[in-house]
Amino acid sequence: MRPLTGEGTETFTIRLKVGAERSLGAGERVVEFAQLEQVLRRALDDLEGKRLPDLDVFSGGSVSLENLAQFLFRKVKILLETSRVRPLSVAVEVAEGRRVAYRE
Repeated sequence: MRPLTGEGTETFTIRLKVGAERSLGAGERVVEFAQLEQVLRRALDDLEGKRLPDLDVFSGGSVSLENLAQFLFRKVKILLETSRVRPLSVAVEVAEGRRVAYRE
């Protein structure tokens, strides 16, 4: 989970769900949590401190929870290409309880 300040006073919570590319042996780790946190942080770098409607990624389309979740999923997918995990879903939730998940 990670809070992300949106337009106005809205805060978004981002949930990233990942899965292993292969079965693991006893005691074997898929990925360190710190690595996933770093990947999510890098995926959010383009958004931090900016108004979402002003970003090129949303030009020509609407800024919606659906589009934000899709953008983050695709960015995380690229960032995890060389790891042993792949994203299963990215969920974006706002304080009012609205939640959208994107998966491929």
